Amino acid sequence: MTTPVFIPSKNRATAVKTAQQFDDQNYPTIVVEPQDEKAYRQMGWKNLLVLPKNDQGIAYVRNYILEYVITSRGSVNYWMMDDDISKFIKYIDTKGIKLTGEAATYEAEKHLNQVPNIAQGAMEYNQFAWSQRVECKAIGYCDVAVLMYPKKIGSIRYRSDMNLKEDRDFTIQLLAAGHYTARATKIAFAAPKNGSNKGGLSDFYAQEGREAAASERMVKAWPGICTFNRKSDGRPDVKINWKHALCDNHRSESSKKSKP
Repeated sequence: MTTPVFIPSKNRATAVKTAQQFDDQNYPTIVVEPQDEKAYRQMGWKNLLVLPKNDQGIAYVRNYILEYVITSRGSVNYWMMDDDISKFIKYIDTKGIKLTGEAATYEAEKHLNQVPNIAQGAMEYNQFAWSQRVECKAIGYCDVAVLMYPKKIGSIRYRSDMNLKEDRDFTIQLLAAGHYTARATKIAFAAPKNGSNKGGLSDFYAQEGREAAASERMVKAWPGICTFNRKSDGRPDVKINWKHALCDNHRSESSKKSKP
């Protein structure tokens, strides 16, 4: 069975780049707000899931998709992707080969589905994938092109008070609950950095102090796991000790496996 793909999109009816990477551009479901539905339909997008409300934030959107899949699709695994992915790439050693969206999801799933007790997986950022030495890496961030496992996720949800850091917070919640996350490190996506292109959450990122406040909330919510950090470009962020985010039992297992 083909794994469903959901693409949340806001105010980008003319530029849903991710869907354009699929041979069948109407294979992914584009998730839009009521205020944007007309514009997306006028641009020819047919496979739409329309949210009940406008301007509720990305945590609301991600949770709505999760609940929709649980209630209408029988909790099948599904992909959730940002709408501004410009290409998918498979790396063989350091050489990159462009893939369609269909091929990229298939290749990534081959690796991710082998990880025991996985609740969330992802492809890798293009700038990191070319130098990876392993096909799959357990424990850590899952961003932009994310494979969700609803039956493992259970009652865990994205938290709206963590907006701008809701994805990292959600992944830490999964690890803290005793699940695993993983990335198919040789299957990559190319996308612009957060807030750098029009539409989506660009206006939210542009509001002064938002990212700093979000980073501080993460530090407060996850002491000993998150520490405040400032990137080389001056943007506030958090540094995350991913292995420390694992529940105690998994930390013990990881420690045993690392011993000779």
